[in-house]
Amino acid sequence: MLFSNPESYMTEYHIGMVMLSILIGIFTSYVALHLINRDATSTRNDKFWLISASLVMGGGVWAVHFIGMLAVHIKVTVTYNIWLVLASLCLIVLFSILAFSLILHSQNRKTVVISSFLMGFGIFSMHYLSMRSMQMEANLTYATLLLLLSLLAAIIGSWVTFWLFSQYRDATWFGIVGSITLGCGIAGMHYIGMSATTFEKLDSHQHNESLGGYVLSGSTIATTITIFLLIMFVLLLFQASRDQTMQTRLLVSEEHYKRLVELAPIGIIIHKFGVVHFINSTGIKILGGTDVKQMIGKHFLDFIHPDYHQIIKSRWKSIRNDKPVEAIEEVMIRLDKHPIYAEVSGSPYEMDGETFVQVFFADITARKEAERMMYQLAFYDALSGLPNRRYFAKELEKEIDKGEPLSVLFLDLDGFKAINDTYGHDVGDTLIQHISTRLKEIVPEKAVLSRMAGDEFNIFLPDTNVEETKRLAETIIQSVQKAVIIGEFSVFVTSSIGIAFFPEHGGAVNALMKHADMAMFEAKRKGKNQYHFYKR
Repeated sequence: MLFSNPESYMTEYHIGMVMLSILIGIFTSYVALHLINRDATSTRNDKFWLISASLVMGGGVWAVHFIGMLAVHIKVTVTYNIWLVLASLCLIVLFSILAFSLILHSQNRKTVVISSFLMGFGIFSMHYLSMRSMQMEANLTYATLLLLLSLLAAIIGSWVTFWLFSQYRDATWFGIVGSITLGCGIAGMHYIGMSATTFEKLDSHQHNESLGGYVLSGSTIATTITIFLLIMFVLLLFQASRDQTMQTRLLVSEEHYKRLVELAPIGIIIHKFGVVHFINSTGIKILGGTDVKQMIGKHFLDFIHPDYHQIIKSRWKSIRNDKPVEAIEEVMIRLDKHPIYAEVSGSPYEMDGETFVQVFFADITARKEAERMMYQLAFYDALSGLPNRRYFAKELEKEIDKGEPLSVLFLDLDGFKAINDTYGHDVGDTLIQHISTRLKEIVPEKAVLSRMAGDEFNIFLPDTNVEETKRLAETIIQSVQKAVIIGEFSVFVTSSIGIAFFPEHGGAVNALMKHADMAMFEAKRKGKNQYHFYKR
């Protein structure tokens, strides 16, 4: 009450009790925020921490109010209606649950504002419902402006705290700063509200309306508050003990993890979205190092081939959103700049309250080389180095599926058997290699050249016409008939070429190759060293 008149009771405050109420508001806010922060980081789906924080918050606001009332000296006997007192406690607990649930679900600007209004309005409502529970020989009236200011104090204190929660809840200082802002908002609301209140005297002919039922004295409420504070201390000590136990278990777990990482048969790197902070011994060995100092502090991309940098950066975006990334094959660069094939996966990793990238990688160079050799054996001719019949048929089928015109040339060397019989297979093999080299130089890049078997070669020319195919066939005939010097021998062969066109002479691989083969035999029948188009 800022002003008084002869018709109202004077109010005086015990400064020690006022300070005590403010400290209780800060202390209970600290406990509540600590519990709600546990809920935010807990992996459990139950509402234990939410309910606990709301009960502590509600009890704290309730304690601030009634200790604040004990700090007021009014020359009139005051008792409290127990049902309204309990109703006021339930009300603030309910509003605390609503506000905390919302801010835990999302920390955007809208939810911060709504949560702040809910908490502020809950504190405001609890105060004035508790004032309604007072039974005395006086009427209560309120100054509207101060009443609204008391509501604003509660909302502002809540807003500052929830905004800090949305931005800095993991900071070490948040618990202290947040509890001070919320505790001062609670106490500020109470004492501004008390300033808005006037206790008007009743004349001797008036009787105060009694709400009936059970009543509480100031000493009873003081005892209740003392018990509540003891519960708060026990709860905080329990939580501190639990945190210490979990911290100890975490340290033991981290030690086990570190030992497992060091002994892991795959490379493991932990980096801060670039800068390497840790690498295990297997990783050092894979990357050609001898000491961890060669790796720590370097940028992770220094060990990745430039062709994969953008892929790596895009995968980091997923990891920043707390999502692991699947294993892919990449090319890594060793310290000696030698490239190796590696299978690499990654996941987010929490360390010292910060998010890092944990990379798992294995050297698959030997496997890739084995796969390359198997592919080479499956699809390439060992003597000439040209694609084989299987590769040719597979690529021809792909080209046919496109539906564009193409030509197939079937080439057979004339006189090759005689050279094999006369000079031996070594000379024959060397001749095949020379002819293969000549053909590779002649055939356009868009064409596919292959060695079928023995002295037979196949070519398909995509997106072509009769004239282009004729020019290629004539060039091949001119080139093949040139002599080849092999050691002390000068040998030469000629070529017969059969030609079939898609789609005129067939719509499938086997049909086109068969018809080109038939045309090649017709070229041989007509005298060899020439080409012939298939005719139905």
